Amino acid sequence: MTKGLKYSRWLQGGLVITALGLMTGCALIPDSTLSEQDSKPEVSVNWQTMKTTDSVAKPVRWWSLFHDEVLTSLENRAARNNLDLQLAAIRWQESRAQLGLVSSQKNIQLSVDGGFSSIGLSEDAPLASVGAPTSRIDTWTLSTGASWEMDFWGYLSDKEKAAKEQLQATAFENDMVQVSLSADIARNYWKLRGVQAQQHYLKEQIEIAEHRYELAQNREQNGVGTNYQTQSMKAELSNVKAKLPSLEHQEAVLKNALAMLLGMSPHALDVELSGQPKAPTLPTVLAVGVPSDLARNRPDILMAGAKLKATIAQVSAANADFYPRIRLTASVGALSNDLSDLGSWDSRQYSVGPSFHLPLFEGGKLRQTLALSEARQKAAAVTYRKTVLSAWHEVENSLGAWSSESESVRRLSAAQAQREVALHAATRSFQEGAADRGDVLDAKQSLVSAKRSLMDGKVNQALAMVALYRSLGGDWSGDVKQPFTGEKVAK
Repeated sequence: MTKGLKYSRWLQGGLVITALGLMTGCALIPDSTLSEQDSKPEVSVNWQTMKTTDSVAKPVRWWSLFHDEVLTSLENRAARNNLDLQLAAIRWQESRAQLGLVSSQKNIQLSVDGGFSSIGLSEDAPLASVGAPTSRIDTWTLSTGASWEMDFWGYLSDKEKAAKEQLQATAFENDMVQVSLSADIARNYWKLRGVQAQQHYLKEQIEIAEHRYELAQNREQNGVGTNYQTQSMKAELSNVKAKLPSLEHQEAVLKNALAMLLGMSPHALDVELSGQPKAPTLPTVLAVGVPSDLARNRPDILMAGAKLKATIAQVSAANADFYPRIRLTASVGALSNDLSDLGSWDSRQYSVGPSFHLPLFEGGKLRQTLALSEARQKAAAVTYRKTVLSAWHEVENSLGAWSSESESVRRLSAAQAQREVALHAATRSFQEGAADRGDVLDAKQSLVSAKRSLMDGKVNQALAMVALYRSLGGDWSGDVKQPFTGEKVAK
């Protein structure tokens, strides 16, 4: 069976061409493992309800939508100092070196060889008895050789293609690390701001609880309240205060998590990240693009596609390994019994001609190598399909979370406004003598709870936005993503 027939059967076994927007070529993906429905799912209601017109500006760095200088500074420093990024850059260098090793096999191999030997025959040797000389014989050799493998069956080309695709996959893996890093920075940052806001509002609640406890004591002393009411207010005060240590610990953990992402020691960011927290500034319109952009910007999809193409090339190389390996070799040099004669014309020698290697029996090694390559190709195809499907699920879930959290923030904002009206009414009634101080404190407590809930809602909305842009592949410039080139490597 010729290689062409083998390849034809394998192709007929089920490959279709799927376009990957960021790749310069097309990946062959078996029909049996990737259906058209997986690569072109229906546009969901969540996507249709998003405002995705081209008039919406698409930021080069999606976290700039928050308009937070501290967050932007953290993102920029993490891009320079994160250890995972440095490891990814080193892995890219390793893959590039591997590609160089494979590509070198296609080039002409040149060498220079030389040597000296001195041989003396024993006088008791059988050859000496028939007249062979027993005196010492010196031999000097010097030669230059060249060899080149004629890649008739594409074995070396396929190996080189596989190495190139693996290098591309490593580049997209670096992009994955960058996307995850930027999302982790933003997620931990807004969680930190949320915890700090909870502490702020909790301290306000503690202050209100202290006033309520003081009021209950005064009422009991004046005979208009009971000891039960006083003890209840005291218990409530203790309960509110008990929540503060846990929040302080969460704050410390999140600060250290951000320091770790920036390659810094624990507590290195404590001063910078302290202060009065502010609610995230959130856009009303998100530039999420269109569903077809997903495969162009998700580095995990691109990486899976590159790995699949690499395994396809490995299968082709395994098929080519069944056929003869033909090599042209040539050498020219000199051989002499005396070093001074090594450069003379009479000492010249040369050889030129082809050679071939044809494997006849290797204990099933070639067949098992082919079977292994085919199994890896099938696994890569399934991985590609799974990656695409998972991406659509992540985007769908993130869009749903953004929509629901946005609606929650809208309702919580209305609830806070109502609590402000209620506090104003309670204060006015107290001033007019129609209500007591306890009503005002209750209204303040409700307003603080409403503010805290609204802050939590905005933080959750920010986290949903982070998850959305992470699911869309991170940087959202609307342009085709260019893979990592390995220029930024840790020193």
